[in-house]
This record gives sequence, structure tokens and C-alpha cells, in this order.
Amino acid sequence: MLEDKGLRENERLVGMDPKENDDARLSFIGRLKSNWAKGNCPKNLTKARDIGQSNAVLIIDAPYREGLTGLDIGMKI
Repeated sequence: MLEDKGLRENERLVGMDPKENDDARLSFIGRLKSNWAKGNCPKNLTKARDIGQSNAVLIIDAPYREGLTGLDIGMKI
């Protein structure tokens, strides 16, 4: 676990160090589930969402969920 090195407002420590679970310096924080496959995946996700064809679900792994609290779809920060 990482030490508290002066956290900023709204920052939280996770129960593990993401760099210990790295993959070419990339840490995955979740996964996307859908019934799309090669050949039936919409080319324009915004358009697919507008006509009700969006069935994807984003699953965030537990240690990262608190850090995303308060974010909304399309939010600019």
C-alpha cells in the first residue's frame, strides 16, 4: 500500500499499489461488457446510443470506484 504523501482534497489511497500490477506500464481499472462482436459492433457509438443500440456496461474494479465518485457521462474536468 502507498504511504500518505499529503493527499489533496478528494484524493483517496487504494488498498494496493497499481504499479505492482502493471502490464507494460498500463494498469487496467475495469472492463467493458457487451454482446457486440467483430462484424456487429456499431461504427458510431453516439449514434448507436441515440437509437437505443448501446448495450455496453462498464465495470470498474472495486479499488478504483471511490475515485470516480461524482463523475458524470460527458463531464469535462
